[in-house]
Amino acid sequence: MNENTNQATVANVAASASQRFVSTVMREFTSSSGAINITPYQESLIQGYFIGCDKALRYLEEKRQKDAKEKTDYGRAAANKLPYTWENVNIGADLAQSIATFAKNNLNMMIKNHLFPIPYKNGKNGKYDLSFQEGYEGLKYKAIKYSLFPIVDIECDLLYTNDKFRMIKDCYKGASYELEIPDPFNRGAMKGGYAYIRFEDPRQNKLIVMTKAEIEKIRETSKSKNFWKDWYNEMALKTIMRKASKAVTLDPKKFDDYYMLMERFNSEAVEADLANELRQKANREPINITPVSPQPAALPEHAQPMAQPVMQPVVQPVVQQPVAQPPAQEQPVPGEMLPEDIMVDF
Repeated sequence: MNENTNQATVANVAASASQRFVSTVMREFTSSSGAINITPYQESLIQGYFIGCDKALRYLEEKRQKDAKEKTDYGRAAANKLPYTWENVNIGADLAQSIATFAKNNLNMMIKNHLFPIPYKNGKNGKYDLSFQEGYEGLKYKAIKYSLFPIVDIECDLLYTNDKFRMIKDCYKGASYELEIPDPFNRGAMKGGYAYIRFEDPRQNKLIVMTKAEIEKIRETSKSKNFWKDWYNEMALKTIMRKASKAVTLDPKKFDDYYMLMERFNSEAVEADLANELRQKANREPINITPVSPQPAALPEHAQPMAQPVMQPVVQPVVQQPVAQPPAQEQPVPGEMLPEDIMVDF
């Protein structure tokens, strides 16, 4: 078999797996909700989710194997970690419902910084759950779509010490700014950033600014400090955009079932992060798991019934004393963060 034939075979296998993935998602999502009209575009989004998830898993597995070669405790932990392969991913009602929900909200994983997957270890069954988080562009898209007042655009950028930035506030013309960059090749050190929300009615325009100290405060509370180290500017922009999106007044009349489900999944991701933090504070020893062959597995032929979604508020735990050691089966292992170009740049 020559190289071209081999590449064609791999492409055909990937296309077949993608179609099975889409079929499973459609079957799972409609099993308890009845027939739902999903447009061809939204179906293509679901196919894109498969590609994004597959690429994320392959990236993490290559990284795990590379780290496992180190003769350190970190390397031994990587060697004992469950391989990032499809046969080690929980594919069922929860994943299908999550994917269909983000697709109905038109979040596109094929667009850079729109949406990306994060695998979490499920302590109950020993496999990975896939959760999804909006990136910089995803947060912007959602803010514009659900805003009470029509938005033209949201601009976001970083500022440096040599830049000349001036905020303008006018009660009749709305907020605005002036930015002069005397030397674009020598802007100095990053000192903060801004987001400018331009409404159809200019009187409603908003200017959000964040100092570097404020951005650093967010970074210190992040669970992905290594990610910040390698992708600081990208994460800083996302932090500013997140603050800007919270400054947008949302229209409750635009909230449909899919929006509420999407917020539920975002809340569950936050709860998983909090559970991970509690688990880390408990100073538990890593669990040794026998690696399995990283060969792709076929998706399940039959879907399991999906429970009706239940809205659950995010509960912020208050820890005032050492946390007791939790049972291994109740806490998920921290999710792996991926470089944004790996996650969404196809």
